Amino acid sequence: MLMKKLFKNISSSQGFSSVELILGIIISVAITMVSIQTISSHTDAFNFVAARKTAVADVRFAVAKITAEFEKIGDGDITDIQASEFTYTNSAEGPVTYRLFNNNLLRNNDLLLKKVDALVFRYFQLNGSPLTPTSNNIPDVKRIKVTIKTLPSTDEGSIVMAAYVVPRRFLGYLLQ
Repeated sequence: MLMKKLFKNISSSQGFSSVELILGIIISVAITMVSIQTISSHTDAFNFVAARKTAVADVRFAVAKITAEFEKIGDGDITDIQASEFTYTNSAEGPVTYRLFNNNLLRNNDLLLKKVDALVFRYFQLNGSPLTPTSNNIPDVKRIKVTIKTLPSTDEGSIVMAAYVVPRRFLGYLLQ
């Protein structure tokens, strides 16, 4: 009997009133706005992470390229050492210089990395003591520390990456 009354009330209904329709629209709009805001914030976070990963990968590539080349340096190949510049002679290419110019890391005149704040080379003796970067100290250089620091962007801080390199010609010294 209860079912018959309920069914009769539903079937005799004329539809929704205008107040019910307006309330339904307001609730739908509110749910949509919350959803859009949530999706937007997740998209911004994803873009930030993707940009940061790309920047870190670019710095990592530059450090890896420099260290890979420095590992192949032979006796007498180093021609100039400075705190922010390094020059050696590559048998296939001739002189190779890594330097910073207008916030760009250059290998000779080829762009290796953009938006660089600092490029620092530190030189060490066999016993680990730091060396002053002068031409007189070139024969004593047994280990090199390469540090790259990027310029901070608007959303993220700087990236600082460093690596120590022991050129191939020095490995004999280390094994003694």
